[in-house]
Amino acid sequence: MNILVAATLVFSAIVAVSEASYDYAPKYSAFKYAAAKLVAGGCGPGWHQYNKRCYWFSREKLNWYTASMKCASMGGYLVSIDESHENTYVRHMLSVYRAVEASYDNAPKYNSFGYAAAKILANTCPPGWSQYHNSCYYFSRDRMSWWQASMKCASMGGFLCNIDEAHENTYIRHHLAMYQVKPGAWFALNDCLYPNAHRWGWGFTNKRCHKFDWYAGEPVYHQKGDYNCGVFWSTYQYHWHVDSCMQRNYYVCEMKLGKPCKCQY
Repeated sequence: MNILVAATLVFSAIVAVSEASYDYAPKYSAFKYAAAKLVAGGCGPGWHQYNKRCYWFSREKLNWYTASMKCASMGGYLVSIDESHENTYVRHMLSVYRAVEASYDNAPKYNSFGYAAAKILANTCPPGWSQYHNSCYYFSRDRMSWWQASMKCASMGGFLCNIDEAHENTYIRHHLAMYQVKPGAWFALNDCLYPNAHRWGWGFTNKRCHKFDWYAGEPVYHQKGDYNCGVFWSTYQYHWHVDSCMQRNYYVCEMKLGKPCKCQY
């Protein structure tokens, strides 16, 4: 049995999500709730966009027949490889997720595709990152403190994700709900520079946050401890929660499409 890879054209069906709810967020109006739908023309949560196609890399093992039906049920099909760069992209992705032991230097039969053209296309997200709108997102499979996660994102040319639009918040909540990320995932929101004034900002910058998606009753301020960092919290249907910055959680990195950072933001 093998890992399932599905593909569909960009404007095809979106994967349905049942874990996330977008109707019970008392403070969500700060984002203008009517504008919170996903931007059209992109891939659904859980799908990775590359060269006008969407790819689904499964986390389960199925036989070929069952995998074919699974892909069809999501509006796609088992991936067809038409170009060498597409083959390279899929192999990179499988290698990133350690689904296979991929090597890119010794492929004697690979020249049947024309090896010179086998590089991944420019202006696409790196393997392991998901494209949405004008950004790339990395959803971690390991847990770190908020500080460690910030450095990890920077080391990959990105930063802990900033939420600038309601539809962006919706996209990330969809994705986390689809993979049932528990207990939560860090993003850049924090009040570390102004803990007593509770001035919330993004990362290590002076960029202030003026729109919030706190769950009812949040933010809860603690008299002791470093409860200064924002997290998408599974118990709250991935609305925002304040947690100790030293707590080990999953994390979401962001990179502007085609514009990787060369230093911490």
